[in-house]
Amino acid sequence: MRKWVRTSAKTALLTAGFVALGAGVSFADSAPVTSGNGSIGGGNQIVGNADVPVNVSGNAIALGGSTANATSKDTGARVIDDNGDDGPITSGNGSVLGGNQGVLDLDVPVNASGNAVAGVLSSAAATSEDSGAWVLESGRSGHSAPVTSGNGSAGGGNQIVGHGDVPVNFSGNAIAAGLSAAHAASKDTGAFVVHDRAGQDEGPITSGNGSVLGGNQGVL
Repeated sequence: MRKWVRTSAKTALLTAGFVALGAGVSFADSAPVTSGNGSIGGGNQIVGNADVPVNVSGNAIALGGSTANATSKDTGARVIDDNGDDGPITSGNGSVLGGNQGVLDLDVPVNASGNAVAGVLSSAAATSEDSGAWVLESGRSGHSAPVTSGNGSAGGGNQIVGHGDVPVNFSGNAIAAGLSAAHAASKDTGAFVVHDRAGQDEGPITSGNGSVLGGNQGVL
């Protein structure tokens, strides 16, 4: 993502340079596979996947008799997910309330950089370059999904899995109050989350075969 934003505001003007909400890239392959054959309420799945990249950069706000300038270059919020099969797999065959899963995957990178706010009779300038918030998940050649089995059990083999990445980058912002001046510069700053687990099986695996309330997992 290459982005040039330059804004200015003078004398009782309110100017917003650029606000990008949801700017980013998100790729995912999530295909849950479940089986509840011969069961009562077994083998159910609740799967949630949310990617919310937010980029707020290069904005200038000036009040009466003031000046604000903001510059943003190469900033952004991104979620890049380049994985294999991420689908949870569960089995509740012959069970009662067995083999259920609750899976939540949440990525919320937030980048707020290069913003300037000037009050009355003041000056503010902000510069942001090569800053951002990133979540990068790659190199998973194995099976990264939770796998559970509750065959022949009563309420066995259940899983609750939660995963959340919230990198936040707040840099290069300037705020000036009345009769003052503020300047901020930010370069090569950011918040990053990198998952690179090539060839690894990352999924919790449990078995509750022939059990009563056995093989349950809670992973956060």
